[in-house]
Amino acid sequence: MMTLTMKNRLTLPLLFAAAMALSACTKKDQVAADLLSLNAAGKAATQNIDLQNSMGRVQSAKSNEEKAAILRESAAGLTKIQSTLQKIDIKSPEVKDIQARLTGAFGKVSGAAGAAAAAFEKSDTAALDQAGKVMQESQREIASVGNDVVRLAKEHKVDLNKQP
Repeated sequence: MMTLTMKNRLTLPLLFAAAMALSACTKKDQVAADLLSLNAAGKAATQNIDLQNSMGRVQSAKSNEEKAAILRESAAGLTKIQSTLQKIDIKSPEVKDIQARLTGAFGKVSGAAGAAAAAFEKSDTAALDQAGKVMQESQREIASVGNDVVRLAKEHKVDLNKQP
């Protein structure tokens, strides 16, 4: 059995403090790595999808069938973004929460785009209004999550322009 000497008594708290400091650094590094992974995946997933242009195309479309087709195309793209973001292996709780909120918002806006397409096909103004409200709410959620990403990146000194 080992007896604690004065030297061991002083060393144990120092080792404990070092382990705690290393643990904090590892957590910070994990948040940074997760933010960079989520950001890179989000950029890649949205690179070929021009949602602003899609909404402009819907407004200039001549028929409800054409509007519905554009919205279905947008809904498919949004679902693809959601799926891509869900597949990222995030380990830190902070970024996991952001990932869940972001994928949820993309899921809602995708569903609303599909509902708007169906409403155009049926000429259902009430359903179209409801789908529009859900889309706007989802866009606000995505913007809010984006603000949280920027805030967390600043807290952890992460350059979101850096590749993971």
